Amino acid sequence: MTALSGCWVVLALSGKIDSHHNFVGQLSPDSDPVIVVLPKGGILKELHVARSEKVTRNQTVATLDVEAMQRRVDELGAAVLHDNILRECLLIEELPDTAYFVDLPEMERDHARLARQDCQSFFNEKSQLLQQALSDRASMHEERILIERYIGLLSTGLRQDIEPRKREDDARQVLALGLLRNKLDRQIATLEFSADKGGAEWQKQRLERVKKLGDSIRRNTTQRDRMRNLLERPRLQVPESGFVVQVRNVQRDTAMHEDVDLLVLRPESGTGYNASFEVPHHRLDAVATGNKVQMTMLGMLDGGPVLAGEVSALKTTGQTSVRATVTLDNESIARLDNPQIGIALRGLGTASIIRVEKTGVTAVQILKQILNEKLLFRREDWFINRLLTPATSSERPIMIQS
Repeated sequence: MTALSGCWVVLALSGKIDSHHNFVGQLSPDSDPVIVVLPKGGILKELHVARSEKVTRNQTVATLDVEAMQRRVDELGAAVLHDNILRECLLIEELPDTAYFVDLPEMERDHARLARQDCQSFFNEKSQLLQQALSDRASMHEERILIERYIGLLSTGLRQDIEPRKREDDARQVLALGLLRNKLDRQIATLEFSADKGGAEWQKQRLERVKKLGDSIRRNTTQRDRMRNLLERPRLQVPESGFVVQVRNVQRDTAMHEDVDLLVLRPESGTGYNASFEVPHHRLDAVATGNKVQMTMLGMLDGGPVLAGEVSALKTTGQTSVRATVTLDNESIARLDNPQIGIALRGLGTASIIRVEKTGVTAVQILKQILNEKLLFRREDWFINRLLTPATSSERPIMIQS
């Protein structure tokens, strides 16, 4: 009976069965996506297509808001005129003549007058600063003159024929007034220094304002010219036929501060998809060219269709792994081409669970594979090394489905 049981074990281990191995891979279209850009400065009025819709070459997919953009162009032109007038006024320190404002359009005329007022206010700050300094200095000088006169009067009374007590009092007053005069001299010097410093600070602010106005003029001029060019081409068209796979939600009536990817298309010229996955060296026994493959998109494990194909190539990519390439069958490609599904069309690539089938595998081979993957069996003295060496993170068992 023992011999008979051994025969059954041998037969069971030598029988042929099927096994499956799961890998995480990547699926992507074989052609680069086509992007329709809403350019900087553009204001979107209407979008004419939706996701999963098919479009043809040169089809208009969106239109710009011409009226809103024209208003913005006029506002930018008026702002540039304002900054130019104010900058010139600050540079030459002379107010512009309002007679030249009469023939300007109403918006530009208002901005020109506002620029003149801004320049006048800037000059008024300087005038007030200087007038206050001059007024304070004049008051101090008058007070100093009075002190000098009083010191002179008291000094003439310091004669020998005056009684000693009166002469001592006059001397004390002269000394006190001298100290007060010295204090006024210091205050006058400080005031003059502050006035000079205030004037220098005003000059500094004037030059800084001139620089900022120059930057604003260049920025607004560039934006105005860009929007003028967009007004000549207010329709956004697709350069080639394809399927809309992504639509960006863009706020209407707002000028874009930068280029925005409005639509993403998968070109109709694409004929297939690229799928691949990494195979660690210790799992190479589970993958070979010709193995059947089933593929499911991550995030669509329940509702997404199962794609099929086979391993078409193996290529070494590093010291620890091999890249396996998968070729999908025609039925799977047709499913992906269906715009109503749009599985792998939402970007450049989609992560996938790839299940590799291996047929005609013996139980002995499966047990060996399990030992190789779970125990990383490499040498006959593995058990001794295992006892002497702690396990590392790279030696953790890898779960497989068999």
